[in-house]
Amino acid sequence: MKIEMGESLVYSYLKHIEQCQIVQTNWKISQGQELYNLAEAEQLYESSKLYFKEKYDIDLYKQLSGLSQVLKQSEIDVVGVKLKKQETTVYAVDIAFHTNGLQYGDKNATRDRVSKKLLRMLLSLQASFEKIDVLRVIFASPKVHNASSSLLVDAIDDINKFLTDNQSKQRVELLMNQDFVDTILAPIIQLNEEIVDATELFVRAVQLDRLCKKIKPERIHRPKPAMPTDEEGEDIGDVVDISKEKIGIIAKVYFRRLLRTAEIDTQELENLQDLGYAKRRFNATT
Repeated sequence: MKIEMGESLVYSYLKHIEQCQIVQTNWKISQGQELYNLAEAEQLYESSKLYFKEKYDIDLYKQLSGLSQVLKQSEIDVVGVKLKKQETTVYAVDIAFHTNGLQYGDKNATRDRVSKKLLRMLLSLQASFEKIDVLRVIFASPKVHNASSSLLVDAIDDINKFLTDNQSKQRVELLMNQDFVDTILAPIIQLNEEIVDATELFVRAVQLDRLCKKIKPERIHRPKPAMPTDEEGEDIGDVVDISKEKIGIIAKVYFRRLLRTAEIDTQELENLQDLGYAKRRFNATT
């Protein structure tokens, strides 16, 4: 199964920083899994669909015929479970790592896409666990441009207000830009020397980078490529494409071949010694 670098980073974060005993990437509900809290999930599904259609004119569950389809199709990048004596905390993180900045179309489309992700994650976990003491549903991205970030902050506030108005104790969170660095990235980089699990892709990449920076690369002396030669009378005219050769090679090797084989006549030799002819023929400057 392919694991993205961002997912690997969040996996390490949940395991080592949040101290989750169970962490899984690309999590989906099993087709044979027993489901819970379906009445509450159904109510949240219907009310959220109506609310966001009226406010933003978006279809949160486009092309999905009902809650059961939403649960079957939803996938969460990384899920972690932290078990304590008196409390169970479940983390669900969707990470979007776009080199040029978070973008799912324009800024409104980006806001709508993130809202859909968060609410689908919330529904999936609510139906998958019979009891969750603390549920943290997080959208994380290391780079979000200002135009989109302000809309995302407003969208998160709006989702949480909607959840409160619908008597849900759950909340969604946004970690982006510096918050992403401070909360997820920096702690893992600081801790990476203590992590010895070779399966954690991001951690191994950081360790490799640090190792390479400690090594001073030796200067490598590469011999210059040998110049084509015809000392033994060998015909080298077809060995190398003459159009790709430097003028020095042509003058020293190929031109000598032309003289030896009499492939250039006396008149052309006289022409080549005329500066005006050389300028016109070869765009020569001196």
